Amino acid sequence: QAIRLDNIATPAGLAKKRAFAETTTRTSTTSEIPYDDSAPTSSEGAELLTLGTFTPTSGANKVRVHGRGNVTAGGALGVVFALFRGTTCIAANAVSVPGAGSQLRWEIDAETTVSSGGETLSLRWGRVGASGVGYVNGSNSARVFGGVQRCTLEAIEYTS
Repeated sequence: QAIRLDNIATPAGLAKKRAFAETTTRTSTTSEIPYDDSAPTSSEGAELLTLGTFTPTSGANKVRVHGRGNVTAGGALGVVFALFRGTTCIAANAVSVPGAGSQLRWEIDAETTVSSGGETLSLRWGRVGASGVGYVNGSNSARVFGGVQRCTLEAIEYTS
């Protein structure tokens, strides 16, 4: 029997709504997100996943947004992951791939509010610097694990 997500007690409150997106496609990027003291913008990097318009049951509730996956590169490379609510960056994280063939697990999360009219929740990614290629869901040369390696993005609304 399926378990309903609404009104399940969590440490933060009652879960009211959930949205989930994933990709198992081996994807690469040469788009850049600067590694500096400014928040990433929605025009930097490349979109990896989106939840589309997330409309909460109440604008007063909190929304926990969580992304995770793996990353590799053709050589040593910094890669930035950034969560967005609309065009506003709500979290950013960077990982450093030490060299070709190295796979790193990355995670990023944020707690935010979403207007009662709904807003787009998305995950963008980009390399640090002007050269190099980043890859998710595979090695720098091919897909691995028969297409079951994945990157995910999840949002859970809960009562405050």
